[in-house]
Amino acid sequence: MMEVNQRQPTLRWTIRQARALAAVAGIAALSVAAACGGDSGGVNGPATFSTPAGSYDVATVNAKSLPVAIFSDSGFTWEVTAGALVLAGDGKYSTKMTFRQTVPGDVSTFVDSTGGTWALAAGIVTFTNGSDGSVDRADWSNTGKLTFTETEGRATNTYVFAIRR
Repeated sequence: MMEVNQRQPTLRWTIRQARALAAVAGIAALSVAAACGGDSGGVNGPATFSTPAGSYDVATVNAKSLPVAIFSDSGFTWEVTAGALVLAGDGKYSTKMTFRQTVPGDVSTFVDSTGGTWALAAGIVTFTNGSDGSVDRADWSNTGKLTFTETEGRATNTYVFAIRR
């Protein structure tokens, strides 16, 4: 008899914890839904966005998850390890990319950042670098993806940035 009474308080405590956890999870879900105000997705399908403005992370390079080697030769490798892009609603952007270089006996990390202005026309986002005036373009999908195709020498690399959810 004593054994049953000892288990019961533990069971009640566990049920109380589960209810509290469910309540917290519900509040967190509502907070996330409120924070994603610009999209219209979820139960009925993928989210869609009316503007590319937002914060993005590199999702893939050449259809591979990070880190990805974009150049490799005997004794040398250049990899993309991280990348972020922010498109502000006022038409400005900033980007930060992290690369890793490996040569025999040495591994180095490099961070490259830049910024400037962006504009959307016919599904193409045009980026104008604020430092040197160079122009880059990306295809924008209203599902929250920007796709850059970069040709460097004989190599072509495709970077897909996905909006943070």
